[in-house]
Amino acid sequence: MGMTGGMFNVWVPVRQTCFVLALISLAIAPSRGGAADLDGLWSTNPDTCKDIFVKRGNDVVFSDKADMYGSGFIISGKTIRGKIAVCKVQSMKKSGPTTNIRAACATDISISTNNFGLRMVEDNKLIRSIPGVPELDTSYFRCPGLT
Repeated sequence: MGMTGGMFNVWVPVRQTCFVLALISLAIAPSRGGAADLDGLWSTNPDTCKDIFVKRGNDVVFSDKADMYGSGFIISGKTIRGKIAVCKVQSMKKSGPTTNIRAACATDISISTNNFGLRMVEDNKLIRSIPGVPELDTSYFRCPGLT
C-alpha cells in the first residue's frame, strides 16, 4: 500500500514528530572529546532534573511525568535515550566550535536519520542547533547523577 491519501497524512506528522523528538533527545559535545565524556543526564532546566529522571533498580530512567518538567536525554557511549526515542550516533564531524552529528533514531513507530549540531558553551551546558533554523536552538544542562 503506497503512502497516498489518508495514509500519507498519518506518516507526515509521525515523521516530523520523530525528527523533532530525536533532535531534542540527541547530544554529543564538540569540546569534550566524544560521547563517553558526556555520559550522564541532560535537561533543559537544571532545577527539574529530579523531576525528569528517577532511579529504578540500578538504572536511571525518565519519570512518568518527565514531559511536565521539560526535555531531557540520557547519554551512554554512542547511545542517546530520550523519553520516546533511542538514537545511535553514526558520525561526528567538528566544524569550528560546532560538532555536526548524524544519528539513527527509532521510536515505537518510526526510524529516521537526523543531522544537527552541538556546541559546548560552558562546562555543564551545551546548545543543540538544527542547521538553517537558529530559532530552534535549545540549551541543555548536565544533571547531577542520581544515587
